[in-house]
Amino acid sequence: MAKLPLHKVGGAVDTSELTTLPADVLSNEVFIGSGSDEPQQGTVIRRGSPTYSLPINGTQQLQSGQYTGGSITQSIPTMGAQNIGPGAQMITIPTAGKYMTGNITIKPVYNLSTSVIKKYEYVGGVGPGTWEGYVNTDPKVPYYYGAFNGIQTITSFKYSSGGEVGVVSLEKDKINVRVANNYRQTAIVFNSPINFDQLSTLTIRYDASLIESGSGSTILEFGVFRNKVTDYIWSSSDGFNPNLGTKLASAIEFGTGGDFTSSVASATGNAYLYLFFTGVGAITNIKIVRFD
Repeated sequence: MAKLPLHKVGGAVDTSELTTLPADVLSNEVFIGSGSDEPQQGTVIRRGSPTYSLPINGTQQLQSGQYTGGSITQSIPTMGAQNIGPGAQMITIPTAGKYMTGNITIKPVYNLSTSVIKKYEYVGGVGPGTWEGYVNTDPKVPYYYGAFNGIQTITSFKYSSGGEVGVVSLEKDKINVRVANNYRQTAIVFNSPINFDQLSTLTIRYDASLIESGSGSTILEFGVFRNKVTDYIWSSSDGFNPNLGTKLASAIEFGTGGDFTSSVASATGNAYLYLFFTGVGAITNIKIVRFD
């Protein structure tokens, strides 16, 4: 600030037109201003060039005074876009104290419908479920109460080359087989090969009845053959279909139900499992097909 010397000549200085106050002048500076005929000292504090660092969402109060520069900085951790897959446990996204530079996307739960949710239950607000089946992922259990193991399916066809095919249907908890009324047998094959090297027994859980006649027997038989066919098993003139290859194991059961267990220890390598059904008007319900 420039200094203006005032020389008193012949009387007092007229300061009535001056407007400067101490709050307008730097501290330690002397001036003539408003409110007094005497020299006054400024009160504006020199603040220099301070630097301030703010926390996230923080503020900085600036005191009055003279500033010749300075800076205010803020360092905030950032987090990019996130894709979150839902799961059975609570998921915490660590966004506290961070600035998001992208969106958070929650992935959908695919195939979430009432048909795959346990009956009467809810999952993620979807329900009530209607599914009454079982989960089967055991490679040693080709079929379990309505559920294949993710490896197998079946094909039904006639047992005898000159016969007719019965009716085979997949129901809620069983494979239902209705044999034709004239004793012609029905066959099914599990479509994917099975490795028998570490398998010793086969158990088939079933129930069966004769609906057309009170005489005769319901017969359930299995066979393990090296190859796969879907046309016929047996010909009265030629015996077994030659395309079946070697028969590695077989057994037969006469009855109305229960667990039919037999050895398959003689079978080795990859082969195919066949089930054969016989009986006048017989109905056989297969519940479980399991190896041990």
